[in-house]
Amino acid sequence: MNLTAIAILFAAALVLSIILYLPSKGLAFVFGIIDHPGERKIHKKPVPYLGSLMIFGGFALGLYLYGVYFNGAAHFKHTTRLGIVISLSAMFLLGVADDKFDIPALFKFFLQIAVASIPVFFGIGIDRVTNPLGGVIMLHPVVSHIVTVFWLVALANAMNLIDGMDGLCSGVSAISIFFIMIVSYLTGSNVIYPMAALLGGILGYLIFNFPPARIFMGDSGALFIGYAIGIFSLVSNIKTSFAITLMLPVVLLLVPILDTLLAIIRRMKNGQRIFGADKNHLHHRLLLLTGNRPRRVLAIIYTTCALLGIFSLVTYALPREFTPLLLFILFENIAFAVFLLNLYEKRHETYDRFKQYVKNTVFGAAPDTPTEEPHGKKKKRK
Repeated sequence: MNLTAIAILFAAALVLSIILYLPSKGLAFVFGIIDHPGERKIHKKPVPYLGSLMIFGGFALGLYLYGVYFNGAAHFKHTTRLGIVISLSAMFLLGVADDKFDIPALFKFFLQIAVASIPVFFGIGIDRVTNPLGGVIMLHPVVSHIVTVFWLVALANAMNLIDGMDGLCSGVSAISIFFIMIVSYLTGSNVIYPMAALLGGILGYLIFNFPPARIFMGDSGALFIGYAIGIFSLVSNIKTSFAITLMLPVVLLLVPILDTLLAIIRRMKNGQRIFGADKNHLHHRLLLLTGNRPRRVLAIIYTTCALLGIFSLVTYALPREFTPLLLFILFENIAFAVFLLNLYEKRHETYDRFKQYVKNTVFGAAPDTPTEEPHGKKKKRK
């Protein structure tokens, strides 16, 4: 494992990502790829998209240096490299097109399935799953194709759905990638090199995306990051391990994955479109509970992701026989946390209604006062 190469790839991606801030911002205004304020939006003024160019550009530079100067071509087969580059580029371009033209959700979903099928034709996919209780389960090619596409599309959309607040998606993904790099280092996986480049690109962007954000990554950035994490987990040379292939990315990305599942359940329950949008995501709810303090919300979610990262390291360190027990403990605590959040929200709403009741009954409702028109003219009563 070449630590110097890892540091160089990270630094190169970080520096280029920062340099690309002004060009990305300028291109966003030139082509009209702007996020305007709205009912579901937290920001109050137009913010340019295309921060994804900072992430993609930094990552691309790191990947180039890895392949040319650090023997990256010898670490992965030619077909594997080709499948990674083509599919990652396709997902990025699909996101850019969506940022510009606002592609209908269902049509975009089918395009994502098509893009996620590209790696399968290059021999990249989940063809076996290690049973945590022992043995290996071989998958039929058709089943392998379906599972692989589901895996990639699910991770891409999980990251996309959580991208609803300044610094959220980039911070969560950076923490997750950092822990994936630790496990990759401990196991000697070559995935650590492209992951270092991806982390550098994301952190360079995060500098300008931390609240108050000056640029957004848009769908192109969020889809690209989730998809990249998914595809590199498949090409890792430790992918036969159940804990690494499936559980590690799931645990590390549990916040966006859980938020996605709860959004689907909530919309089905309320009779809404699954591919629609609302303002009831985890970060929206935490913003209400914290009195609209974005940095406090980020601190809560970042800490949660870091704890999940530590949990993933513990899971890796312990014998495989402990995996089912650890999973049970994890999801039991998650269910309890969701219960506490719902309970706290209900009490918070009850307290707000009580304050309003006291204000109206004790102090009386505010009398109607005539509103003033411009230039100090009072509005006449009829």
